[in-house]
Amino acid sequence: MHFPAGTRMAVPEGGYFLWIELPNTVDAIELHTLARERRISLSPGPLFSAARRFRNCVRLN
Repeated sequence: MHFPAGTRMAVPEGGYFLWIELPNTVDAIELHTLARERRISLSPGPLFSAARRFRNCVRLN
């Protein structure tokens, strides 16, 4: 895997998901659209916030 400089990942203690915080310049909604076109499953961070936060975060499934 290759991630841009400044990417941070939560270290999972179990489960099947990986939470990734990308640089602030990355739009998770746009990344989700591009990934879906390539048959890659990821969820954009704003789905997990009522306030639509985490615009630069994704969850890899």
